[in-house]
Amino acid sequence: MREQRAIESLAGLIRVRQAEIDRATSDLARQELERQRHVHNLNALRCLRESAIGTPDVSQPLVAQNRQRYQETLSSVIVLHRDALRVHEENMQVNRQLRAAQMIRCDVWRHELAKREAALTIARVRAEQHAQDELAIQAWRQAPI
Repeated sequence: MREQRAIESLAGLIRVRQAEIDRATSDLARQELERQRHVHNLNALRCLRESAIGTPDVSQPLVAQNRQRYQETLSSVIVLHRDALRVHEENMQVNRQLRAAQMIRCDVWRHELAKREAALTIARVRAEQHAQDELAIQAWRQAPI
C-alpha cells in the first residue's frame, strides 16, 4: 500500500513537471513571435535607412543636413534594435536549455515511475501466486487420504 502511494505521488510530480514543460514551451513560442517582430522591425528600419540614402541635393543644404541626421538616427536605432534582438535570442537560448533540462528530469521521473509500477505489479503477482499456493496446500492437507 505504501508503494502504491509512492507511485501516485510520483505520478503527481510528473504531472506537475509536465505542466511546467508545457508552460515553458508556450513561453518559448511567445518569445519566438516576439523575435520575429524584432526581425521584421529591424528589416523595416533598414529599408527606411536605405530609402533615405540618395544623392544629396547640394542646392538645399538644410534638406541634405536633415537627411544626414535622419540616416544617423536610423543607424543608431538599428544598432539598438540589433542589440535588443541579440539579447532576446540569447535569453531564448537559455530558456531552451532550461526546458531541455526539465524534459530530461521529467523523463528520468517517468522511467522511475515505470520501474516502480513494474515492481509493484510483480509484487502483486507474487502475492497472488503465494495466496493460491497457500490455498492449494490447505486443500491438499484437508483432502482425505
